Amino acid sequence: MPCRCSCTFYIKNRLRRRKNSKKTKNDKMEKEKKFNYQQQYGVIAICKDEAEQIRVYNELKKQGLTLKVVTV
Repeated sequence: MPCRCSCTFYIKNRLRRRKNSKKTKNDKMEKEKKFNYQQQYGVIAICKDEAEQIRVYNELKKQGLTLKVVTV
């Protein structure tokens, strides 16, 4: 005969929560599939100091390139 104590209620609730969390994970995966990735190509120029970085940036910007400044 199955147990009718509070532990049965606890176990059923845990199983229900797990089932719901799996649905949430699947929903997240579906949203990630809709992400539209576009491949990009880039070049990183290593500069000796900030002044050179500014100079190189300005020269490349004059050529009409799309730039991002990176400092690490």
